[in-house]
Amino acid sequence: MRSDYPSDSQRTLRKRGDGARRESITPYREGSKPRTKFVLCLVAGLVVLALCGLESPRLHTLLTYRSHHAPRHLPAHQRPSPHPRQVTPTQAPVRGQVTALSFSPDERLIAAGTELGTVTVWSVLSGRVVLSAKPYPGLVSVLRFSLDGRYLASGVWPEEEDNRPSPIFLWDLRSRQLAAVLRGHLNGVSDLVFGLDGHTLMSAGRDGSVRVWNLFTRTGRTVSSEHGICYQLALSPDGRRLAVACNDTSAIALRLPSGKPVAAMKGLSQEEVWTVAWSPDGRTLATGARDYTLRLWDTRTWRTCRRIHAEECKGVEVLAFSPDGRTLCTGSDLWDVRTGRRLSRVGGRSWILQAQFLPDGRDMLAWGRMDRGVRLWQVRNGKLLHEFGPGSMPFALSVDGKMLATAPEDPEISSDDHIRVWEMRTAKLLAALS
Repeated sequence: MRSDYPSDSQRTLRKRGDGARRESITPYREGSKPRTKFVLCLVAGLVVLALCGLESPRLHTLLTYRSHHAPRHLPAHQRPSPHPRQVTPTQAPVRGQVTALSFSPDERLIAAGTELGTVTVWSVLSGRVVLSAKPYPGLVSVLRFSLDGRYLASGVWPEEEDNRPSPIFLWDLRSRQLAAVLRGHLNGVSDLVFGLDGHTLMSAGRDGSVRVWNLFTRTGRTVSSEHGICYQLALSPDGRRLAVACNDTSAIALRLPSGKPVAAMKGLSQEEVWTVAWSPDGRTLATGARDYTLRLWDTRTWRTCRRIHAEECKGVEVLAFSPDGRTLCTGSDLWDVRTGRRLSRVGGRSWILQAQFLPDGRDMLAWGRMDRGVRLWQVRNGKLLHEFGPGSMPFALSVDGKMLATAPEDPEISSDDHIRVWEMRTAKLLAALS
């Protein structure tokens, strides 16, 4: 099968280039020296002319332009780093179980958070650490990149949930510095979602509140606080509505950026609602509850358009729509959205805890409790295509669906602490990060 990835020699060259672009701690590199020598020669010539009383205004203008603008005309990989002292070129081991994993939108970076509170960001091409920090003594519950890839937001759960503050840390990946600490939640941050406008961040907390943050002013406001624990957020495809799964057997939909309620779906089951998901066209919202109740809502009228009974559905902790919106995954079961008929079953007897469709919609990734690796399944007939392991959840899929990152197994099971990056179609191991 033909691979879309570069050869080893090409990858080596790219690694060198990436290292030069992103991870240099030397102010000027070879390549900028000729220009520097040229500037020095001009300075010397100007001094000589000045001493001789023959200074030329035209020559002075040229020299001034050269000295002020020379660095801007260097190739990108030869420009000095704006923050040379903030770069961390050495690798740091992943300690503790990985609890959050994410690719940047441009697929150049991978971020991981652990149960010990560490946040680490690697360059995919070079495998080197871009950022490593432990800002808070608690479990990293969620990691999200902004759409432009500049910011990384991390949420935490404190070691003790006795109304402990649970800040959100916002990292600037250009300067590789902590840009802001957003305070407001208690007892843990459950989920984070960046808005499509590029300057809004939504957060859900275990204190039952949903907050909307302005990244320009670094201020936030509470838009909902009446639902016990908020588990998950889901942004509509148009970015105008936000769905929230709550533990009081309800789900809510909010209008953005105002945060005003659009719909309150109460009494959805006998137990808490764990997960919500929008269809790709935004016309359907799916809600899944702990008692395995699944409902599909028409978002134009907010009426139930389909309900799947508990005895037909196994384990609604996961909801994922296929890219065409025709198929819905509820863990091990795949359903026809239009008819409510079960199409196939994946995962065997394993309890699926994370699932995601590939961009083409023909295959999907899943990880279950009984698995020792992330598995790729064919949607049409439930056939197992590849197994990426050993590994555990969470896993992360690149935006184009060509790369997969898997977390290492539980430290109690294995001493292997590598985050692995795979080529999707061939299951070839591309990198092991630690």
